[in-house]
Amino acid sequence: MSDCKNCDAVRVMSFNIWGNCPKDTTIANRDDCEAAILLRYLPDSVGFQECSPKMRGQAVNIFELISSEYDEVPAVATNEKQNNYTPIVYRRKTLKLVDYGWHYYVGLNDGGSKSITWALFERLDNGRQFIHINTHYFWKSTDPGRAARVTNTGEMLALMYELLEKYPVPIFFTGDFNCRSDEPPIEVLRRFGLSEVRYTAKESSPWRSHHAYPAYDAEHDLFHTGVHPTDERERSIDHIFSYGEAVAENFVTVVDSEALDASDHCPLYADFVF
Repeated sequence: MSDCKNCDAVRVMSFNIWGNCPKDTTIANRDDCEAAILLRYLPDSVGFQECSPKMRGQAVNIFELISSEYDEVPAVATNEKQNNYTPIVYRRKTLKLVDYGWHYYVGLNDGGSKSITWALFERLDNGRQFIHINTHYFWKSTDPGRAARVTNTGEMLALMYELLEKYPVPIFFTGDFNCRSDEPPIEVLRRFGLSEVRYTAKESSPWRSHHAYPAYDAEHDLFHTGVHPTDERERSIDHIFSYGEAVAENFVTVVDSEALDASDHCPLYADFVF
């Protein structure tokens, strides 16, 4: 699928960058691979998940690697580590940041990493505004874990309606929801009017969003031979949704070698026209 974007479209990306990795797991070249993907596809806004202190603490971190194009939304995290694991970055050449915020999920929250970052953007070329909401739901496949994801959904919907009262503009949602489309949290989102872009876009990739971890070569300090995902898109746990008057021209699961070597999750992006 082409990386060319309609000049009237907004490109929104979701990317779980595998920062919540074990203490003995190095970052190595993974952040370089992630930066290469962003600079190749140039999304207007990107929602990261698992942006841990370890990712931020690299000698040259992911934000510095993409600093020629992107700024981070300066949302303040109030979790114990005071670290925003779900940041949004935006392309300063195409967007102006108007407003933003951060929400910490109540209840089960492993390491304080499950939260929402939101941002209101205005396009520099035509003044159109939209909101980007980025999130990461609780992960465990247990009864308490499944209940936590339903609670996460309720909190995100409450935030959506609060924002819509102030800013009646289209909203795009990105995230690792840790559940498939046929599970209750996603069914609730659809019931409340969110469109699951994987299935509503005019063109859509067939690939599942997550895959096996890439292999690590300790001698050369490199991750490589990332595993291509299967064509089971219905088993994906990463999603992009939209709400409001915007149409998705395409939905792309990025399967470039750098993406597969960087994480166990493929980046996703969609191009929206208003």
